Amino acid sequence: MITGKSISSQGGKSRRVRYVGELTDNYSAASSGQPPFKTERTRTVQIFSSDEGRIFVRFPYDPEINTELKKIVGHRWHPAEKYWSFSSSISNYTRLLKIFEGKGVEIDPNLKSRFGADKESEEAMQVKPKVIDDVERLSQLMRVRNYSNKTIKSYCSCIRHFGDYGVSRQMEHATPEEIRGYLFHLVNNEGYSPTSLNQVINALRFLYVDVFNKSFILGKVPRPRKERKLPDVLTKDEVRDVLHSTSNPKHRLLLMLIYSAGLRVGEASRLRLEDIDARRKMIHLRAAKGKKDRYTLLSERAMDELREYLKVYKPIKYVFEGEHAGKPLGIRSMERVFERAGIKKHVSVHTLRHSFAAHLLEQGTDLRHIQVLLGHASSKMTEIYTHVSKRAIEGIHNPLDDIEL
Repeated sequence: MITGKSISSQGGKSRRVRYVGELTDNYSAASSGQPPFKTERTRTVQIFSSDEGRIFVRFPYDPEINTELKKIVGHRWHPAEKYWSFSSSISNYTRLLKIFEGKGVEIDPNLKSRFGADKESEEAMQVKPKVIDDVERLSQLMRVRNYSNKTIKSYCSCIRHFGDYGVSRQMEHATPEEIRGYLFHLVNNEGYSPTSLNQVINALRFLYVDVFNKSFILGKVPRPRKERKLPDVLTKDEVRDVLHSTSNPKHRLLLMLIYSAGLRVGEASRLRLEDIDARRKMIHLRAAKGKKDRYTLLSERAMDELREYLKVYKPIKYVFEGEHAGKPLGIRSMERVFERAGIKKHVSVHTLRHSFAAHLLEQGTDLRHIQVLLGHASSKMTEIYTHVSKRAIEGIHNPLDDIEL
């Protein structure tokens, strides 16, 4: 049976969302915690729920819809099953209905009973403007305090997600119990790591302490224990293999500068021609992480490559420019350059920065000098490389080698 519902769209016209209704037998798999999708490619839009506390969506491939779904905070793409999933909230449910407006939609009866009532949908839409207002207040205050754009974007994203969770009619009046319940939801249902959870807590603390002036609300919210993970590093032979993996002079120079100067990928993207000091063999990094300037090394070999590169590519403003002259090469494009090297370890382009620090330590460079080159605010951040450098243990003789077998 197909039922319909009219939804107002821009321009005052009413478009119809079709619901392929009462297909109860097809949803029995949801009770097992898995979305009840068939393995063959779907020809309709399917929206389901499961015991995992998420909303699942599957539909025929449409790049425009994919773009809209990626704007929903907390989205996940499951490549093996070929479906999307989102945190289960009335605002996400309402947003999905608007995205698929005018298309054939199969909806899990459980979702329809939980979120489908017109009254509840209207209430969700009424809460949204208040969330937007709170996020804007947060953003403005952070800009006044000169936070980086990346931090502002991250905090705003966290608060929007918190607002979508619907802990209260207004976030300002949320209770400590509601906030703890939200944090538990992030860990239990959305798989947040301790690092990601700490970022959410930092955003909430800024919202309640600095925007709402309600510090007591977060007084008893626990923080997760920090994980102590050691960075992966490459050997010098593996670095050589990475540099030999491309014949493109631009890509080769990019990898060479990131390694030889210990650059973050964002710093390499924003590196300007004026930042290269060839005479002093230094690179001036401006407004790096934490809005701090610093100087780092410019390798003689990298400088030779740079001179040849400039003769051929003739960039206007940035050392590495994209398709449009005067615009920096995107971070994702830089990451792909490294990925093509085919290193089998669990590494990324940022591993070149870790390897730079570890190799400096192994050749006897003072830890304080490495801290300055990397731009670390605390020496404790730099000390982690003492745990991955082979210098600390290479002189230790293994007792197994003395046992005759």
